[in-house]
Amino acid sequence: MVEPKVRINLLKKAPAKTERTVGRRSAVKELRLGSFLKRVFTRQRMYKREQVNQKQLDILEECHKNNLSVERPISFTVGKRGDMLFLNSGKELNAFRFKLKSEKEQEQILRQLLDIISRMHNLGIAHDHPHLGNIVIDEKGKVTLVDFKHAKKEKIKWQRSNEILYFFKNDYLNLVRSAFELGLTDINVRHFFEPLINNYPCSAQTKSILKRVVFELVDGFYANPAKYGF
Repeated sequence: MVEPKVRINLLKKAPAKTERTVGRRSAVKELRLGSFLKRVFTRQRMYKREQVNQKQLDILEECHKNNLSVERPISFTVGKRGDMLFLNSGKELNAFRFKLKSEKEQEQILRQLLDIISRMHNLGIAHDHPHLGNIVIDEKGKVTLVDFKHAKKEKIKWQRSNEILYFFKNDYLNLVRSAFELGLTDINVRHFFEPLINNYPCSAQTKSILKRVVFELVDGFYANPAKYGF
């Protein structure tokens, strides 16, 4: 028979289940989804946590409905701001950008990223910080955009260039910075920005204004990166 003192010690080793531990265990169960995870996701980036709210989750849901390559949440408490688990395939571009062997590889990455951002902009969504640390690439070279904690959505008035530039300014700046870090020339960056703006549902005049301002940003950044905090 176990002595009372020992019984108390045994109880200490098995603490009561709290809401926090239950939530953590349920998240772990979701991660143990079988062997297919090993085939689809790399060990380096199985999951990560972010501070997000319901508004940002709604933005992610809309992106997925439109077949955009963005991260996938696997747990979330509706109506509350807090930790949410994400499953992402691949590694952060920031971790191996120096290993990219050719300009063609760099251009393919930027082309995919700009396509995602362009389609998000058409939905009135701004990611707000699409830098290299928020770009994940799998072994096949597919780009996934992650970290939506600063993402926002508005109904864009597409004939007002000032509103468009103001709402998407952080996306433009971070895209130029990412291209600069990848080692692309300013001429190539101009070339890749054109289709992004051409896809906007606005007039030719508005597109012309947007291109002029964005190209000035590209030229200014490449001439003096320090001015933009780089």
